[in-house]
Amino acid sequence: EYNSDSAWFDGYTFENPNFLTFIAAGNSGPSSRSIGAPATAKNIISVGAVNRGSNADTLISWSSRGPTSDGRIGPMVVAPGVGTDSSSAKNKKNGNCDTVEFSGTSMATPATAGAAALVRQYFKEGWYGDGTKGSGASYEATAALLKAVLLNGAQKISSFNNYDNNQGYGRVSLYHSIPLKKGGNSKIKFMKKEESIENKKSKVYEITMKGNPAGCADLRMTLVWTDEAAQSGCSKCLVNDLDFTAQVNDGNAVYPNGKKGKDSKNNAERIIITGLKAKDKVKMTVFGANLNREKMDFALVAVGCFGDVQTGPTPVPKPDTPQPSKKPVTTPAPNSQPPAPAPNEAPSPQGCVDDFNFKFKFKGVKRDCMWIFTEAKQSQKKKVCKKAKIKAKCPMACDLCEEETPPPVPFPTGGPGPEPGPCKDDKNFKFQNRTCKQISNRFGDDIQKMFEICWSFTKDNWVYGSCKATCKYCTKKGSNCCAASYDGRIGCKTKKCQKLVCKQDDFCCDVTWDLFCQDVAMDVCDICNE
Repeated sequence: EYNSDSAWFDGYTFENPNFLTFIAAGNSGPSSRSIGAPATAKNIISVGAVNRGSNADTLISWSSRGPTSDGRIGPMVVAPGVGTDSSSAKNKKNGNCDTVEFSGTSMATPATAGAAALVRQYFKEGWYGDGTKGSGASYEATAALLKAVLLNGAQKISSFNNYDNNQGYGRVSLYHSIPLKKGGNSKIKFMKKEESIENKKSKVYEITMKGNPAGCADLRMTLVWTDEAAQSGCSKCLVNDLDFTAQVNDGNAVYPNGKKGKDSKNNAERIIITGLKAKDKVKMTVFGANLNREKMDFALVAVGCFGDVQTGPTPVPKPDTPQPSKKPVTTPAPNSQPPAPAPNEAPSPQGCVDDFNFKFKFKGVKRDCMWIFTEAKQSQKKKVCKKAKIKAKCPMACDLCEEETPPPVPFPTGGPGPEPGPCKDDKNFKFQNRTCKQISNRFGDDIQKMFEICWSFTKDNWVYGSCKATCKYCTKKGSNCCAASYDGRIGCKTKKCQKLVCKQDDFCCDVTWDLFCQDVAMDVCDICNE
Protein backbone atom coordinates (compact mmCIF):
# COMPACT_ATOMS: atom_id res chain seq x y z
CA GLU A 1 0.00 0.00 0.00
CA TYR A 2 0.92 3.68 -0.13
CA ASN A 3 2.19 4.33 3.39
CA SER A 4 4.05 7.06 5.26
CA ASP A 5 7.37 5.94 3.75
CA SER A 6 5.94 6.26 0.24
CA ALA A 7 4.61 9.71 1.09
CA TRP A 8 8.00 10.76 2.50
CA PHE A 9 9.81 9.92 -0.73
CA ASP A 10 7.17 11.75 -2.78
CA GLY A 11 7.34 14.79 -0.53
CA TYR A 12 11.13 14.91 -0.64
CA THR A 13 11.27 14.84 -4.45
CA PHE A 14 8.47 17.41 -4.65
CA GLU A 15 10.58 19.76 -2.50
CA ASN A 16 13.82 18.75 -4.28
CA PRO A 17 12.72 18.33 -7.93
CA ASN A 18 16.15 17.24 -9.26
CA PHE A 19 16.38 14.29 -6.86
CA LEU A 20 15.27 10.94 -8.34
CA THR A 21 15.12 7.86 -6.13
CA PHE A 22 15.23 4.24 -7.34
CA ILE A 23 13.57 1.60 -5.15
CA ALA A 24 13.51 -2.17 -5.56
CA ALA A 25 10.02 -3.55 -6.14
CA GLY A 26 10.71 -6.55 -3.90
CA ASN A 27 11.20 -10.29 -4.31
CA SER A 28 7.72 -11.53 -3.39
CA GLY A 29 6.44 -12.45 -6.89
CA PRO A 30 4.80 -13.82 -8.88
CA SER A 31 1.53 -12.96 -7.11
CA SER A 32 -0.17 -9.69 -8.03
CA ARG A 33 -0.07 -6.69 -5.70
CA SER A 34 3.13 -8.01 -4.13
CA ILE A 35 5.06 -4.77 -4.68
CA GLY A 36 5.97 -3.30 -1.30
CA ALA A 37 6.29 0.20 0.12
CA PRO A 38 8.10 2.51 -0.40
CA ALA A 39 8.24 1.21 -4.01
CA THR A 40 4.59 2.29 -4.16
CA ALA A 41 5.59 5.98 -4.19
CA LYS A 42 4.76 8.08 -7.27
CA ASN A 43 7.87 10.22 -7.81
CA ILE A 44 10.39 7.38 -7.68
CA ILE A 45 11.21 4.64 -10.17
CA SER A 46 10.32 1.18 -8.87
CA VAL A 47 12.38 -1.59 -10.42
CA GLY A 48 11.62 -5.26 -11.07
CA ALA A 49 14.08 -7.91 -12.24
CA VAL A 50 14.68 -9.83 -15.46
CA ASN A 51 17.36 -12.37 -16.28
CA ARG A 52 20.61 -11.30 -17.90
CA GLY A 53 22.50 -11.72 -21.17
CA SER A 54 20.63 -13.58 -23.87
CA ASN A 55 17.83 -14.26 -21.34
CA ALA A 56 17.28 -10.59 -20.48
CA ASP A 57 13.83 -10.82 -22.07
CA THR A 58 12.64 -13.17 -19.32
CA LEU A 59 11.01 -11.87 -16.15
CA ILE A 60 12.20 -13.57 -12.96
CA SER A 61 9.35 -15.30 -11.14
CA TRP A 62 10.20 -13.83 -7.73
CA SER A 63 10.15 -10.23 -9.00
CA SER A 64 7.29 -8.44 -7.19
CA ARG A 65 4.27 -7.44 -9.24
CA GLY A 66 1.74 -4.64 -9.20
CA PRO A 67 -0.55 -2.91 -9.33
CA THR A 68 -0.27 -0.62 -6.32
CA SER A 69 -3.22 -0.53 -3.93
CA ASP A 70 -4.73 2.43 -5.79
CA GLY A 71 -4.27 0.80 -9.22
CA ARG A 72 -1.10 2.52 -10.45
CA ILE A 73 1.45 0.74 -12.67
CA GLY A 74 4.18 -1.04 -10.74
CA PRO A 75 6.96 -1.90 -11.01
CA MET A 76 7.65 0.95 -13.43
CA VAL A 77 10.60 -0.70 -15.22
CA VAL A 78 12.63 -3.90 -15.10
CA ALA A 79 16.36 -4.53 -15.47
CA PRO A 80 18.80 -7.48 -15.15
CA GLY A 81 18.96 -8.63 -11.54
CA VAL A 82 20.37 -12.17 -11.65
CA GLY A 83 23.95 -13.14 -10.82
CA THR A 84 25.09 -9.53 -10.54
CA ASP A 85 28.62 -8.90 -9.26
CA SER A 86 28.43 -6.91 -6.03
CA SER A 87 30.97 -5.73 -3.49
CA SER A 88 31.70 -8.13 -0.65
CA ALA A 89 33.06 -6.54 2.52
CA LYS A 90 34.37 -9.16 4.96
CA ASN A 91 36.29 -7.55 7.78
CA LYS A 92 38.56 -4.63 8.55
CA LYS A 93 41.78 -6.35 7.48
CA ASN A 94 41.06 -8.34 4.35
CA GLY A 95 38.49 -9.18 1.71
CA ASN A 96 37.19 -5.65 1.30
CA CYS A 97 37.91 -5.59 -2.44
CA ASP A 98 36.26 -8.93 -3.18
CA THR A 99 33.06 -9.33 -5.19
CA VAL A 100 30.19 -11.77 -4.86
CA GLU A 101 27.24 -12.62 -7.09
CA PHE A 102 23.79 -11.67 -5.84
CA SER A 103 20.31 -11.85 -7.36
CA GLY A 104 17.25 -9.76 -6.61
CA THR A 105 15.42 -6.59 -7.51
CA SER A 106 17.99 -4.90 -5.27
CA MET A 107 20.55 -5.77 -7.97
CA ALA A 108 18.36 -4.53 -10.83
CA THR A 109 17.80 -1.22 -9.03
CA PRO A 110 21.40 0.11 -8.93
CA ALA A 111 21.83 -0.92 -12.56
CA THR A 112 18.85 1.29 -13.43
CA ALA A 113 20.19 4.13 -11.25
CA GLY A 114 23.47 3.88 -13.18
CA ALA A 115 21.58 4.25 -16.44
CA ALA A 116 19.90 7.39 -15.04
CA ALA A 117 23.31 8.79 -14.08
CA LEU A 118 24.39 8.46 -17.71
CA VAL A 119 21.24 10.27 -18.81
CA ARG A 120 22.00 13.08 -16.36
CA GLN A 121 25.51 13.30 -17.85
CA TYR A 122 23.93 13.30 -21.33
CA PHE A 123 22.14 16.56 -20.49
CA LYS A 124 24.93 18.05 -18.40
CA GLU A 125 27.41 17.71 -21.29
CA GLY A 126 24.90 18.82 -23.93
CA TRP A 127 24.66 15.62 -25.98
CA TYR A 128 20.93 16.13 -26.51
CA GLY A 129 21.37 18.61 -29.39
CA ASP A 130 22.25 16.17 -32.18
CA GLY A 131 23.83 13.24 -30.36
CA THR A 132 27.30 14.76 -30.05
CA LYS A 133 28.93 16.28 -26.98
CA GLY A 134 28.34 20.01 -26.65
CA SER A 135 25.72 20.17 -29.41
CA GLY A 136 23.29 21.50 -26.79
CA ALA A 137 23.76 23.82 -23.82
CA SER A 138 24.62 22.27 -20.46
CA TYR A 139 21.34 21.38 -18.79
CA GLU A 140 20.51 20.30 -15.23
CA ALA A 141 17.89 17.57 -15.65
CA THR A 142 15.03 17.29 -13.20
CA ALA A 143 13.83 14.00 -11.74
CA ALA A 144 10.76 14.20 -13.98
CA LEU A 145 12.92 14.54 -17.10
CA LEU A 146 15.21 11.64 -16.15
CA LYS A 147 12.21 9.46 -15.40
CA ALA A 148 10.50 10.42 -18.66
CA VAL A 149 13.61 9.47 -20.66
CA LEU A 150 13.97 6.04 -19.03
CA LEU A 151 10.28 5.16 -19.26
CA ASN A 152 10.03 6.44 -22.82
CA GLY A 153 12.71 4.09 -24.16
CA ALA A 154 11.83 1.05 -22.02
CA GLN A 155 11.19 -2.03 -24.18
CA LYS A 156 8.42 -4.59 -23.76
CA ILE A 157 9.68 -8.03 -22.80
CA SER A 158 8.32 -10.71 -25.09
CA SER A 159 6.14 -12.73 -22.73
CA PHE A 160 4.05 -9.82 -21.42
CA ASN A 161 1.91 -6.90 -22.62
CA ASN A 162 2.85 -3.25 -22.57
CA TYR A 163 1.87 -1.48 -19.34
CA ASP A 164 1.01 -4.62 -17.43
CA ASN A 165 1.81 -5.11 -13.76
CA ASN A 166 4.69 -7.51 -14.36
CA GLN A 167 7.12 -5.29 -16.26
CA GLY A 168 5.47 -1.83 -16.12
CA TYR A 169 6.77 0.26 -19.01
CA GLY A 170 9.35 -2.38 -19.89
CA ARG A 171 13.05 -3.20 -19.74
CA VAL A 172 15.38 -0.19 -19.48
CA SER A 173 17.18 0.53 -22.78
CA LEU A 174 19.32 3.64 -23.21
CA TYR A 175 19.76 2.70 -26.89
CA HIS A 176 16.07 3.41 -27.45
CA SER A 177 15.98 6.39 -25.07
CA ILE A 178 18.64 8.85 -26.27
CA PRO A 179 20.32 9.35 -29.68
CA LEU A 180 24.10 9.19 -30.09
CA LYS A 181 25.93 9.90 -33.34
CA LYS A 182 28.70 7.36 -32.64
CA GLY A 183 28.21 4.01 -30.96
CA GLY A 184 24.51 4.53 -30.35
CA ASN A 185 21.21 4.97 -32.10
CA SER A 186 21.88 7.73 -34.65
CA LYS A 187 18.55 7.38 -36.51
CA ILE A 188 16.31 8.82 -33.83
CA LYS A 189 15.85 12.45 -32.86
CA PHE A 190 15.24 13.57 -29.28
CA MET A 191 12.81 16.22 -28.03
CA LYS A 192 12.62 17.53 -24.47
CA LYS A 193 10.26 20.09 -23.01
CA GLU A 194 10.22 21.16 -19.36
CA GLU A 195 7.46 23.65 -18.75
CA SER A 196 4.54 24.34 -16.44
CA ILE A 197 0.80 24.25 -17.01
CA GLU A 198 -2.19 25.82 -15.27
CA ASN A 199 -5.43 24.16 -14.29
CA LYS A 200 -7.81 23.55 -17.22
CA LYS A 201 -5.22 24.92 -19.68
CA SER A 202 -3.59 23.11 -22.61
CA LYS A 203 -0.20 23.12 -24.30
CA VAL A 204 0.19 21.72 -27.78
CA TYR A 205 3.34 20.52 -29.56
CA GLU A 206 3.40 19.37 -33.17
CA ILE A 207 6.09 17.37 -34.93
CA THR A 208 6.32 16.32 -38.57
CA MET A 209 7.75 12.94 -39.46
CA LYS A 210 10.57 13.04 -41.99
CA GLY A 211 12.82 10.77 -44.04
CA ASN A 212 11.94 7.14 -43.56
CA PRO A 213 10.05 6.88 -40.23
CA ALA A 214 9.87 3.11 -40.70
CA GLY A 215 13.59 3.03 -39.89
CA CYS A 216 12.77 4.24 -36.38
CA ALA A 217 10.27 1.45 -35.64
CA ASP A 218 8.01 3.77 -33.65
CA LEU A 219 7.39 7.24 -32.27
CA ARG A 220 7.57 7.36 -28.48
CA MET A 221 6.25 10.20 -26.33
CA THR A 222 6.19 10.34 -22.52
CA LEU A 223 4.83 12.91 -20.05
CA VAL A 224 5.99 12.88 -16.40
CA TRP A 225 5.29 15.29 -13.56
CA THR A 226 6.43 15.31 -9.92
CA ASP A 227 3.25 15.07 -7.85
CA GLU A 228 2.58 16.17 -4.30
CA ALA A 229 2.66 13.53 -1.56
CA ALA A 230 -0.67 11.86 -0.83
CA GLN A 231 -2.10 10.70 2.48
CA SER A 232 -0.93 7.37 3.83
CA GLY A 233 -3.43 4.64 2.93
CA CYS A 234 -4.93 6.67 0.07
CA SER A 235 -7.34 4.91 -2.32
CA LYS A 236 -6.66 7.56 -4.98
CA CYS A 237 -3.08 8.75 -4.56
CA LEU A 238 -2.74 11.09 -7.54
CA VAL A 239 -3.11 14.66 -6.25
CA ASN A 240 -2.55 16.64 -9.47
CA ASP A 241 -3.89 15.11 -12.68
CA LEU A 242 -2.50 15.99 -16.11
CA ASP A 243 -3.83 14.42 -19.30
CA PHE A 244 -1.75 13.53 -22.34
CA THR A 245 -3.08 12.72 -25.82
CA ALA A 246 -1.72 12.50 -29.36
CA GLN A 247 -3.33 12.92 -32.76
CA VAL A 248 -2.02 11.80 -36.14
CA ASN A 249 -2.96 14.21 -38.95
CA ASP A 250 -5.71 15.64 -36.70
CA GLY A 251 -7.40 12.25 -36.41
CA ASN A 252 -8.90 10.67 -33.31
CA ALA A 253 -7.11 11.01 -30.00
CA VAL A 254 -4.63 8.30 -28.98
CA TYR A 255 -4.51 7.88 -25.20
CA PRO A 256 -1.56 6.94 -22.96
CA ASN A 257 -0.52 3.76 -21.18
CA GLY A 258 -2.48 1.51 -23.52
CA LYS A 259 -5.82 2.94 -22.43
CA LYS A 260 -8.86 3.89 -24.49
CA GLY A 261 -9.47 6.97 -22.35
CA LYS A 262 -7.60 9.30 -20.03
CA ASP A 263 -5.33 7.96 -17.29
CA SER A 264 -6.35 9.44 -13.93
CA LYS A 265 -4.05 7.33 -11.76
CA ASN A 266 -0.43 7.55 -12.94
CA ASN A 267 1.85 10.60 -13.05
CA ALA A 268 3.72 9.06 -15.99
CA GLU A 269 1.90 8.71 -19.33
CA ARG A 270 3.44 7.18 -22.45
CA ILE A 271 2.13 6.91 -26.01
CA ILE A 272 3.73 4.73 -28.71
CA ILE A 273 2.62 5.01 -32.34
CA THR A 274 3.89 2.83 -35.18
CA GLY A 275 3.25 2.76 -38.92
CA LEU A 276 3.87 6.48 -39.46
CA LYS A 277 4.88 7.90 -42.84
CA ALA A 278 7.02 10.83 -43.92
CA LYS A 279 5.19 14.18 -43.55
CA ASP A 280 2.65 12.75 -41.09
CA LYS A 281 1.90 15.38 -38.44
CA VAL A 282 1.66 14.27 -34.82
CA LYS A 283 0.12 16.68 -32.33
CA MET A 284 0.83 16.16 -28.61
CA THR A 285 -1.48 17.86 -26.11
CA VAL A 286 -0.82 18.30 -22.38
CA PHE A 287 -3.89 19.34 -20.40
CA GLY A 288 -4.10 20.42 -16.75
CA ALA A 289 -7.11 18.26 -15.98
CA ASN A 290 -7.41 18.66 -12.21
CA LEU A 291 -4.69 20.56 -10.32
CA ASN A 292 -4.44 21.07 -6.58
CA ARG A 293 -2.27 24.15 -7.06
CA GLU A 294 -1.95 27.13 -9.40
CA LYS A 295 0.30 25.33 -11.88
CA MET A 296 2.35 22.14 -12.27
CA ASP A 297 5.77 21.60 -13.81
CA PHE A 298 6.10 18.72 -16.24
CA ALA A 299 8.63 17.02 -18.50
CA LEU A 300 7.73 15.83 -21.99
CA VAL A 301 10.09 13.82 -24.19
CA ALA A 302 9.74 12.26 -27.62
CA VAL A 303 12.01 10.00 -29.67
CA GLY A 304 11.59 9.16 -33.35
CA CYS A 305 12.30 10.23 -36.92
CA PHE A 306 10.91 13.76 -36.91
CA GLY A 307 11.94 17.31 -37.75
CA ASP A 308 11.60 20.51 -35.76
CA VAL A 309 9.03 20.83 -33.00
CA GLN A 310 6.34 23.47 -33.31
CA THR A 311 4.81 24.82 -30.12
CA GLY A 312 1.48 26.53 -29.94
CA PRO A 313 0.05 28.19 -31.73
CA THR A 314 -1.41 31.43 -30.45
CA PRO A 315 -3.11 33.32 -33.31
CA VAL A 316 -0.97 36.20 -34.58
CA PRO A 317 -2.56 39.57 -33.64
CA LYS A 318 -3.54 42.03 -36.34
CA PRO A 319 -1.33 45.16 -36.78
CA ASP A 320 -1.78 47.84 -34.08
CA THR A 321 -3.67 45.48 -31.79
CA PRO A 322 -2.30 44.33 -28.41
CA GLN A 323 -1.17 40.74 -27.92
CA PRO A 324 -4.02 38.84 -26.24
CA SER A 325 -3.58 37.53 -22.72
CA LYS A 326 -2.43 33.96 -22.36
CA LYS A 327 -5.10 31.41 -23.20
CA PRO A 328 -5.01 27.65 -23.65
CA VAL A 329 -3.80 26.55 -27.07
CA THR A 330 -6.89 25.43 -28.92
CA THR A 331 -6.05 25.70 -32.61
CA PRO A 332 -3.94 23.65 -34.99
CA ALA A 333 -0.71 24.95 -36.53
CA PRO A 334 -1.20 27.87 -38.98
CA ASN A 335 0.65 26.08 -41.78
CA SER A 336 -1.60 23.02 -41.58
CA GLN A 337 -5.08 24.16 -40.56
CA PRO A 338 -7.39 27.18 -40.86
CA PRO A 339 -7.09 29.94 -38.22
CA ALA A 340 -9.06 29.69 -34.99
CA PRO A 341 -12.75 30.54 -35.22
CA ALA A 342 -14.01 33.87 -33.97
CA PRO A 343 -15.39 33.84 -30.39
CA ASN A 344 -19.00 33.34 -31.50
CA GLU A 345 -18.32 30.80 -34.22
CA ALA A 346 -18.48 27.03 -33.90
CA PRO A 347 -15.10 25.33 -34.37
CA SER A 348 -14.39 23.57 -37.63
CA PRO A 349 -14.07 19.78 -37.57
CA GLN A 350 -10.27 20.07 -37.96
CA GLY A 351 -10.07 22.37 -34.91
CA CYS A 352 -12.21 20.13 -32.74
CA VAL A 353 -10.96 21.26 -29.34
CA ASP A 354 -12.99 22.39 -26.34
CA ASP A 355 -12.95 26.03 -25.20
CA PHE A 356 -11.79 25.71 -21.60
CA ASN A 357 -12.77 29.32 -20.81
CA PHE A 358 -16.39 28.75 -21.78
CA LYS A 359 -18.94 28.66 -18.94
CA PHE A 360 -22.65 27.86 -18.96
CA LYS A 361 -25.36 27.37 -16.36
CA PHE A 362 -27.03 24.05 -15.69
CA LYS A 363 -29.70 23.94 -12.97
CA GLY A 364 -28.44 27.24 -11.60
CA VAL A 365 -24.82 26.15 -11.26
CA LYS A 366 -21.95 27.39 -13.45
CA ARG A 367 -20.42 24.54 -15.46
CA ASP A 368 -17.69 24.11 -18.07
CA CYS A 369 -16.71 21.59 -20.76
CA MET A 370 -14.69 19.52 -18.28
CA TRP A 371 -17.82 19.04 -16.16
CA ILE A 372 -19.52 17.46 -19.18
CA PHE A 373 -16.50 15.28 -19.80
CA THR A 374 -15.73 14.11 -16.26
CA GLU A 375 -18.77 14.55 -13.98
CA ALA A 376 -22.03 14.82 -15.89
CA LYS A 377 -24.29 11.81 -15.97
CA GLN A 378 -25.19 10.48 -19.41
CA SER A 379 -28.68 11.96 -19.21
CA GLN A 380 -27.26 15.37 -18.21
CA LYS A 381 -24.69 15.18 -20.98
CA LYS A 382 -27.34 14.47 -23.61
CA LYS A 383 -29.46 17.35 -22.38
CA VAL A 384 -26.78 20.07 -22.36
CA CYS A 385 -25.17 18.88 -25.60
CA LYS A 386 -28.40 19.53 -27.47
CA LYS A 387 -27.79 23.28 -27.12
CA ALA A 388 -26.06 24.79 -30.14
CA LYS A 389 -23.69 27.04 -28.21
CA ILE A 390 -22.53 24.25 -25.92
CA LYS A 391 -22.01 21.94 -28.91
CA ALA A 392 -19.93 24.65 -30.57
CA LYS A 393 -17.79 25.33 -27.49
CA CYS A 394 -17.49 21.78 -26.14
CA PRO A 395 -17.30 19.47 -29.21
CA MET A 396 -14.92 16.97 -27.59
CA ALA A 397 -16.89 16.74 -24.34
CA CYS A 398 -20.09 16.24 -26.37
CA ASP A 399 -18.49 13.44 -28.43
CA LEU A 400 -18.87 15.35 -31.70
CA CYS A 401 -15.28 15.14 -32.91
CA GLU A 402 -15.33 11.49 -33.91
CA GLU A 403 -18.46 12.11 -35.98
CA GLU A 404 -16.81 14.95 -37.86
CA THR A 405 -13.30 13.64 -38.45
CA PRO A 406 -12.36 10.44 -40.27
CA PRO A 407 -10.57 7.85 -38.13
CA PRO A 408 -6.84 7.42 -38.80
CA VAL A 409 -5.27 4.21 -39.99
CA PRO A 410 -5.23 1.83 -37.00
CA PHE A 411 -1.88 1.32 -35.29
CA PRO A 412 -0.80 -2.17 -34.21
CA THR A 413 0.28 -0.96 -30.74
CA GLY A 414 -3.19 0.29 -29.84
CA GLY A 415 -5.40 3.22 -30.63
CA PRO A 416 -8.46 3.87 -32.72
CA GLY A 417 -10.14 0.83 -34.19
CA PRO A 418 -13.54 -0.40 -35.36
CA GLU A 419 -16.61 0.66 -33.42
CA PRO A 420 -18.78 -1.78 -31.45
CA GLY A 421 -21.54 -3.36 -33.48
CA PRO A 422 -24.11 -6.18 -33.43
CA CYS A 423 -23.04 -9.33 -31.60
CA LYS A 424 -22.11 -11.33 -34.70
CA ASP A 425 -18.81 -12.92 -35.74
CA ASP A 426 -17.44 -12.87 -39.27
CA LYS A 427 -17.63 -16.55 -40.21
CA ASN A 428 -14.94 -16.15 -42.90
CA PHE A 429 -12.40 -14.49 -40.61
CA LYS A 430 -9.41 -16.45 -39.29
CA PHE A 431 -6.63 -15.53 -36.88
CA GLN A 432 -3.65 -17.89 -36.70
CA ASN A 433 -5.73 -20.44 -38.66
CA ARG A 434 -8.59 -20.31 -36.14
CA THR A 435 -12.10 -19.01 -36.75
CA CYS A 436 -13.78 -16.81 -34.14
CA LYS A 437 -15.71 -19.80 -32.81
CA GLN A 438 -12.54 -21.89 -32.56
CA ILE A 439 -10.84 -19.07 -30.64
CA SER A 440 -13.75 -18.99 -28.21
CA ASN A 441 -13.78 -22.78 -27.78
CA ARG A 442 -10.03 -22.96 -27.25
CA PHE A 443 -9.39 -19.91 -25.05
CA GLY A 444 -12.82 -18.86 -23.77
CA ASP A 445 -11.99 -19.69 -20.15
CA ASP A 446 -8.75 -17.67 -20.18
CA ILE A 447 -9.75 -13.99 -19.88
CA GLN A 448 -6.19 -12.69 -20.25
CA LYS A 449 -5.53 -14.82 -23.33
CA MET A 450 -8.80 -13.67 -24.89
CA PHE A 451 -7.85 -10.07 -24.17
CA GLU A 452 -4.48 -10.56 -25.92
CA ILE A 453 -6.02 -12.27 -28.97
CA CYS A 454 -8.86 -9.79 -29.38
CA TRP A 455 -6.43 -6.87 -29.28
CA SER A 456 -4.15 -8.45 -31.88
CA PHE A 457 -3.81 -6.73 -35.24
CA THR A 458 -3.97 -8.65 -38.52
CA LYS A 459 -2.79 -7.23 -41.84
CA ASP A 460 -5.91 -5.09 -42.23
CA ASN A 461 -8.04 -5.30 -39.07
CA TRP A 462 -8.19 -5.90 -35.36
CA VAL A 463 -9.37 -9.33 -34.28
CA TYR A 464 -12.14 -7.79 -32.17
CA GLY A 465 -13.37 -5.98 -35.28
CA SER A 466 -14.16 -9.32 -36.94
CA CYS A 467 -14.99 -11.43 -33.88
CA LYS A 468 -17.40 -9.01 -32.21
CA ALA A 469 -19.43 -11.69 -30.44
CA THR A 470 -16.42 -13.78 -29.38
CA CYS A 471 -14.58 -10.71 -28.09
CA LYS A 472 -17.75 -9.24 -26.62
CA TYR A 473 -17.03 -6.02 -28.45
CA CYS A 474 -20.70 -5.49 -29.17
CA THR A 475 -23.84 -3.88 -27.86
CA LYS A 476 -26.85 -5.97 -26.96
CA LYS A 477 -30.01 -3.97 -27.46
CA GLY A 478 -31.91 -3.37 -24.25
CA SER A 479 -29.24 -4.89 -22.01
CA ASN A 480 -27.45 -3.16 -19.19
CA CYS A 481 -23.73 -3.14 -18.54
CA CYS A 482 -23.73 -6.52 -16.83
CA ALA A 483 -25.59 -8.34 -19.59
CA ALA A 484 -23.03 -7.17 -22.11
CA SER A 485 -20.05 -8.49 -20.16
CA TYR A 486 -17.96 -11.48 -21.13
CA ASP A 487 -20.40 -14.10 -19.77
CA GLY A 488 -20.76 -11.86 -16.71
CA ARG A 489 -17.81 -13.55 -15.01
CA ILE A 490 -15.63 -10.53 -14.38
CA GLY A 491 -16.59 -6.98 -13.55
CA CYS A 492 -20.33 -7.43 -13.13
CA LYS A 493 -20.82 -9.73 -10.17
CA THR A 494 -22.06 -6.79 -8.11
CA LYS A 495 -23.45 -3.37 -8.88
CA LYS A 496 -20.89 -1.95 -6.45
CA CYS A 497 -18.02 -3.15 -8.62
CA GLN A 498 -19.72 -2.03 -11.81
CA LYS A 499 -20.11 1.52 -10.50
CA LEU A 500 -16.44 1.69 -9.51
CA VAL A 501 -15.32 0.70 -12.99
CA CYS A 502 -17.73 3.05 -14.75
CA LYS A 503 -16.57 5.91 -12.56
CA GLN A 504 -13.07 5.37 -13.89
CA ASP A 505 -14.05 4.89 -17.52
CA ASP A 506 -17.63 5.71 -18.52
CA PHE A 507 -17.05 3.99 -21.87
CA CYS A 508 -17.79 0.76 -20.02
CA CYS A 509 -21.30 1.90 -19.11
CA ASP A 510 -22.19 4.34 -21.85
CA VAL A 511 -21.07 2.27 -24.85
CA THR A 512 -20.39 -1.39 -24.13
CA TRP A 513 -18.82 -3.64 -21.53
CA ASP A 514 -16.01 -5.39 -23.43
CA LEU A 515 -12.76 -7.14 -22.56
CA PHE A 516 -11.07 -3.79 -22.01
CA CYS A 517 -13.59 -2.98 -19.30
CA GLN A 518 -12.97 -6.34 -17.69
CA ASP A 519 -9.26 -5.61 -17.62
CA VAL A 520 -10.00 -2.30 -15.89
CA ALA A 521 -12.28 -4.09 -13.46
CA MET A 522 -9.54 -6.51 -12.45
CA ASP A 523 -7.25 -3.55 -11.71
CA VAL A 524 -9.62 -1.30 -9.77
CA CYS A 525 -12.06 -3.60 -8.05
CA ASP A 526 -11.05 -6.30 -5.58
CA ILE A 527 -14.61 -7.64 -5.57
CA CYS A 528 -14.18 -8.67 -9.19
CA ASN A 529 -11.39 -11.08 -8.30
CA GLU A 530 -13.18 -12.87 -5.48
